[in-house]
Amino acid sequence: MDDQIEAFREHLEQVRRLSPMTVKSYVEDLTDFSRFLEESGGLPASAGTIEVRTIRQYLGVLQARGYEKSTLARRLSCLRTFFRYLVGRGAIAADPTVGVRAPRLGQRLPKVAGQELMAALLQAPDPTTPLGLRDRAILELLYATGLRGSELVALDLDAVDYQAREIRVVGKGDKERVVIFGRAAQEALADYLRDGRPHLAGPTRPQRALFLNRLGTRLGVRSLRDILNKYVAQVSGDLHLSPHALRHSFATHLLDGGADLRAVQELLGHASLATTQIYTHVSNQRLRETFRRTHPRA
Repeated sequence: MDDQIEAFREHLEQVRRLSPMTVKSYVEDLTDFSRFLEESGGLPASAGTIEVRTIRQYLGVLQARGYEKSTLARRLSCLRTFFRYLVGRGAIAADPTVGVRAPRLGQRLPKVAGQELMAALLQAPDPTTPLGLRDRAILELLYATGLRGSELVALDLDAVDYQAREIRVVGKGDKERVVIFGRAAQEALADYLRDGRPHLAGPTRPQRALFLNRLGTRLGVRSLRDILNKYVAQVSGDLHLSPHALRHSFATHLLDGGADLRAVQELLGHASLATTQIYTHVSNQRLRETFRRTHPRA
């Protein structure tokens, strides 16, 4: 199956235009499945001869290894996408994942930072240093726009309309959307571009990237996580937040303030409203907690 996996990888990169991390995840999952076929005596090694029971046996092995239901569901989703691709190309006659049920998952609510914590986090960077100015602009922009971490580090200078306070973003599936940001993020960006970025940019290697690292090159996703972890530790040592948690906070705080769900969907770049609706559960949960804490007859 190695050749088919490689062709599938090229399809994900060149046709579906998925992110490198997503493509890597698909390939790793398929490589694990291929290894399972090779190591399990008597099982078919060709994609065209794989049956439903083979898929079920593989999921059973994963369960026996102690994997979470969410991992099993992701592996099955990967296999479905792969075999549908092979059927579409005429490489196999039938999809062996048809009829295999994904494990039922309990709904996990996203982690959200409260508004007081967000206020403290936004004040944590040192505005007297180039890196502090950069980090404050990053935090303000993440919270103001709900951008994914990968979307933020991919921004170029010309993607931002600083006067209109708008950003053209290329998100999942190579889809472009426009997000807006407020005055606080505008001021943080202006300070960074005036007093921070020039000190980080290399004089002989001009960079299109909006956010630069210490070496004057584009900031990476891993460095972005490190930056956020540093400031979260300063304001709340026992809490862990990912860049995606700021996206969750952005959406939840909008809904707390009365924003329309479809408007939030557009700002987040969700293809389906159902994906955005999970934030209504978070918002309602926060309202219930407030009610229980403050109403005299709760």
